[in-house]
Amino acid sequence: FFFSMRACCFVVLFLFTAFVFAQTNSAPWEGTWSTNKRNVGGSLYICVDTKNDVAHGAYSGVGLMSGSIRGNVFRGTWYEAGYDAPYGTFRLVLSGSSFSGTWKYSDSDDTFSWSGSRSSSVRPGDDQCLVPSNSIASGTYEHTEQICLNPRVTYQNTHFGSAAASFDGFGNVEGFSPDNGRTLLLSDFYLPLSGNGAYSFRPENNTAVFGPCSGCNQDAGDDEIQTGKIVVGVLIDDATFCGFFWEGLYNYQYGDSSVCFERTSTKAPESSVCGWGAAANALQYGHTVEILNEIQDAFNALDMPPVYVEEGEFVDDDDEYYDPADFSSFIVKGSY
Repeated sequence: FFFSMRACCFVVLFLFTAFVFAQTNSAPWEGTWSTNKRNVGGSLYICVDTKNDVAHGAYSGVGLMSGSIRGNVFRGTWYEAGYDAPYGTFRLVLSGSSFSGTWKYSDSDDTFSWSGSRSSSVRPGDDQCLVPSNSIASGTYEHTEQICLNPRVTYQNTHFGSAAASFDGFGNVEGFSPDNGRTLLLSDFYLPLSGNGAYSFRPENNTAVFGPCSGCNQDAGDDEIQTGKIVVGVLIDDATFCGFFWEGLYNYQYGDSSVCFERTSTKAPESSVCGWGAAANALQYGHTVEILNEIQDAFNALDMPPVYVEEGEFVDDDDEYYDPADFSSFIVKGSY
């Protein structure tokens, strides 16, 4: 009996120790961090599910990340929007209150550094980490916003199903969902059929300005990333969609945090009211504006001869009351 009691206590102690170890092993990742990914400032928010050692995060309002935690290593996948195949993998290593590691695109072996330090260990809100719920985001929000999903159609140069949305006062966007409708990466980016080379429509290989700026990317050329709108968001619970809204290639953010909408109907909207075709329409508009700008520049460059108005007499007209002084303000004298 005594042996059995000792064995039982040992098992209980072992399980408790393992549980505590699991909790303390993943919990240190939770909180608010600085981040140098993309070097656009802002914070990285990480929320940890300590029971399953998985975490979700959002960084700089620019992208999302999720993955598993093993020991002091956090590895998984990141997602952005607004350019060619904007997703890949990362591996970060925790050391005290800071981390360092690398990230890369899913179709490239080139790696980039990623580091940060923790400013708070308090768990951020789900609207900061953008932790996805178990429901899909399709539906109507606050009676005017619409989200549509089409998992059977692959979005542009990705491996994921398509999604589209229409937001009142913001416009139409379309993109992809990496988790069957819970997470949405949307924009009006259109991948041209040809470019200057492989991956030329990614920020590292393009002259378009990525990140907050004023007056940039106004006259993007055909070889530049022509993105006018971006939405990075998730359905954080059965009734709430939250996302970061941007103009340009993350050039101007609406607000300094995520914007949330309450769902008023889970019925899939008609495709005509969603943002399908937003990318093609934006491309067409961009080309039209570019052509008009080039025409205007051509007119501005013309060296037109001066125009002179000289007074003369009316012939066969009602000129009884004509006085040359009537038109003196319009007369410009000079020589050709």
